[in-house]
Amino acid sequence: MNIVLFSTSLKGGGDERIIQLLSDYLISRGHKVTIACLDSGSPSYRFAKDVNLIYFKTGLFNKGILKILLLPLQALELLRILRKVKPDATISFLVRANLVNALSKHENDKRSVIISHRNITHGLYGKYSIKDRVMLRLIKTLYNRADQIISISEDVRMSLEAIGINSHKMTIIPNFVSFRVVEQSIGASYRIPQDKPIIVSVGRLIEQKDYPTLLRAFAKVRLAVDARLVIIGEGPLRQKLADLAAQLEIAGDVMFTGWLDNPFEVMRQSSLFVLCSLYEGFGNVIIEAMACGLPIICTNCPGGPAKILDNGRYGKLVDIGDIEGVAAGILDVLGQPEVSQRMKQQSAVRVKAYDVKNIALQYLHVMETSRQLQTAAK
Repeated sequence: MNIVLFSTSLKGGGDERIIQLLSDYLISRGHKVTIACLDSGSPSYRFAKDVNLIYFKTGLFNKGILKILLLPLQALELLRILRKVKPDATISFLVRANLVNALSKHENDKRSVIISHRNITHGLYGKYSIKDRVMLRLIKTLYNRADQIISISEDVRMSLEAIGINSHKMTIIPNFVSFRVVEQSIGASYRIPQDKPIIVSVGRLIEQKDYPTLLRAFAKVRLAVDARLVIIGEGPLRQKLADLAAQLEIAGDVMFTGWLDNPFEVMRQSSLFVLCSLYEGFGNVIIEAMACGLPIICTNCPGGPAKILDNGRYGKLVDIGDIEGVAAGILDVLGQPEVSQRMKQQSAVRVKAYDVKNIALQYLHVMETSRQLQTAAK
């Protein structure tokens, strides 16, 4: 098949990693892949040399209110790209790309229009600002134009259904990990001193990830154990989090690495992985940490974490914002080698269910099903 993967951005992030892995897999199966991107800027991940990479000319203007006002123009730009590429399917990722993809669908369209919704809708647009209300209205109006809608978790699916999206078009396909990419990502992208146990967390420095809870839990851990906290990611809250670490008198043992194109080497240097999110669409970093052989501690937040950990069977689940619970979980792992070893073994078993070789097949199935339905309709 000739497939266009269409994203809002190709900057570093879990969803962008999925696009990279999916494109590699599709090419390995003999499919032709074009990647189109709304925003300007070089990709943070390396794509296969066979990938045709196209950036929108309007990408330079994607700022502020123009991100919404430009959607119709970008739908026309997408159609111009599609006339040259002539794909069998377009699969879009991230909300703005999804809106443009759906908006570009027309009556005589021969391609399958598939959108992948990556996060809980009311988490993304639940503050009831004018922008949030507009985006929710656009999602409700345009998503139903798509032939198929992929949700990455049951909670994501339910969040779409709650605003009126046709559930009969929805398919749940979880995110995945490539063991080859993890195993071959060798090299000190960021060397961490190995003089004490290392707790690692990965994600954008934004409110959703609730790093203040992690920092406050780590402050309690430091009263009992000499350890180091490494936070991989970049975002608007970096200075506030650094200030909080200083206030808690733990700044000397907290390392902010910024964004890393190879976080796996740092993960492999660590003793355990902790995620304190308020909500997640899925939680890619959980399975990536599992692939690196780490014990997992995660908040039982809406989204994918409870599913990944099978309600606590394959890692520790704690309540959202539970500083004491996070600290106790960390101390349990660091203080008891048998607990740490058992949790490492659990991670190694569970992560096999999220191998790209198994789950990426489901994307091909959705495309084939969509084509069959289109043929039957004609």
